Amino acid sequence: MRTLERALPLLALVACTNTAAAQQAASPEVLARVARSIVRLSLGTGGQEQGNGTGFVVRRDGVVVTNYHVVDGAPADFVAVFRDGAKRKVLGSLALDPEHDLALIRIEAGDYAALSLAPGETIQVGQPVFLIGSSSGLDQSLGTGVVSALRPDGFPEEWKKRYRDAGERVVAGPIVQHTAASSPGSSGSPVVSLEGKVVAVHHSGVYGFPIFFGAHAEALRALLERTNLDAPPKPFGPDVLRNLLISAGFFAAIAALFAAPALFARVSRRQDRGWKSGR
Repeated sequence: MRTLERALPLLALVACTNTAAAQQAASPEVLARVARSIVRLSLGTGGQEQGNGTGFVVRRDGVVVTNYHVVDGAPADFVAVFRDGAKRKVLGSLALDPEHDLALIRIEAGDYAALSLAPGETIQVGQPVFLIGSSSGLDQSLGTGVVSALRPDGFPEEWKKRYRDAGERVVAGPIVQHTAASSPGSSGSPVVSLEGKVVAVHHSGVYGFPIFFGAHAEALRALLERTNLDAPPKPFGPDVLRNLLISAGFFAAIAALFAAPALFARVSRRQDRGWKSGR
């Protein structure tokens, strides 16, 4: 209880900051432009979606960014679904970066609307941001908020220890902490400035609190710079069911791990492949 009591002033500050930021909003034109680049990554077998994540186009010919945990163990045949319902086959991966929970994948060739990255030095605590993703399988869901912290070294040491003790992978920094609401299925969504520039790639959050995290734009920029984006993509594997079961087990393990103190109760580290039920 003491941990929660200490956290309450901080949460109140976050709420007040978020309310103030709500007075600033991206224009309808910016929202529409960003939305064109967002895809739902529909994972399943036999034409039946068993889960989903989110991605966004970062190069017009079909390079898409998402989280590593969204595509880790993904089936050989899954699709990217655009705002207008158009489906494009995912051909494979160009780069996988589990350290920062990032992945670059390629979809069928086309001329797509692409997002650009915000310069790292322009990303500031308190700046308004928004997120568009497939929260709980609901495409084009908008969340708004602010950048609430910049964590160049990643999660605090206490959190890292908890993950290591549980035998789980620790996502490295730099991390952008934000308050733009999301839920499972929104993993891989871009966290975007009011100008429409990507400041982070959303990957996780704390259940029940306006505390969310994403890989900093500079981590994504570094991955793009060291990747040959013109190389043939590496096909994904066939076993989506195994990966979904692992993901479900992960949720249970993390919920138990963070049962105390109260602030960390029911932490959802991975917001991957949100079930239709909204799990």
